[in-house]
Amino acid sequence: MKLFPVAAVAAFTALTGAAQAAPIVFAVSQTADDGVVNAYVESFSGSGTLQSRINLGVGFNPGGVAVAGNTIYVSSTNQAGIRSYNLATGTAGAAITTGMQGYGSLSADATGLWANDGTGGNKAVHITFAGLIDRTPTLSRCGSNCSAIEAFSRGGTSFLIASEGAANGSPATYDLYRTDGTLVTAGLLSNVPFGTGLAYDAAADAFIVASSPGTPGNGGSLLTYGFGGALLSTAALGGPIQDVGFGNARFLNDLAASAAPVPEPMSLALLVSSLGVLGFMRRRRA
Repeated sequence: MKLFPVAAVAAFTALTGAAQAAPIVFAVSQTADDGVVNAYVESFSGSGTLQSRINLGVGFNPGGVAVAGNTIYVSSTNQAGIRSYNLATGTAGAAITTGMQGYGSLSADATGLWANDGTGGNKAVHITFAGLIDRTPTLSRCGSNCSAIEAFSRGGTSFLIASEGAANGSPATYDLYRTDGTLVTAGLLSNVPFGTGLAYDAAADAFIVASSPGTPGNGGSLLTYGFGGALLSTAALGGPIQDVGFGNARFLNDLAASAAPVPEPMSLALLVSSLGVLGFMRRRRA
C-alpha cells in the first residue's frame, strides 16, 4: 500500500475540499457616519466573516446585487442603470442602461438579470445583459412592490422566489413562482425575522436570507432555510459598522451567492503527480 506524507494528504484534502465549502455571500448594504450614508458591496464567508468591500460612494442608494461569472452587478433605488464590477479586482466595468431606476433587487440567470419592477408594480422584470427588458411576468402575491427577488434553477426548472411586498419588516414572507409568473407555492418561506433580500445556494438546495433589524450594534445576519422552509442555521455578520444614520448598525438590502473556488483541473493534475513522486520517494527510503 502506498503511504503519503501527512502534509501532502492534508494539502490534497484542502484543495479538493474547496468544492464542498459554503458559498461566498455578497451583500449590498448601507451604513452611516456623521449623517453621511455610505453604500457597499460586501463579501462574507458562510460563517459571516467579512472578506472584502467595494465602496459604492456617497449618495448611492443600493438596491440589489447579482453575480454572473466574474462580474458583480449592483442596482440603485435612486440612480438609473445597473453598475458592474470585476469580481476579482473590484474595478468598475460597463454599466447596463435600461432607462429605469428603482430596482430594489437583482438576480442573474444565463441570459441576463431579474429585478423587481422599479415603478412599484407587482411584476418581475428580466433585463438582458445588453439592457433590453424582454419579460415582465406578474407575480400575484407581490403586492405593490416585491422588493426581494431571486431566480434559480432546480431539477431542470427555472423559478423565482419573491417577497410579499417590501421585504424590510418583520416577519417577511416569500412565495415561489415559475418564471412566467405562475404561482407554485405561497409562503414557501414564512415568518422570517427582519427578512430582506435572499440568495439560492444550489449546492445545499437552500436559501440564504438577509436578516436586518437595523438596531444599534447589529450588523445583520444570514439565515439559511432548507427548501421546505425549515431554518437550518444563523450566522451573525462581522466587520466594521459605522455610526449615526442607522444607530451603529448595518442595513442589508440584497444578497447574492457565488460558489466557493473549485480547483482547476491542471491544479489537481499537478497535485496528484506530486503525490505520486512523494510516494515513490518514500518507497525508496523504506
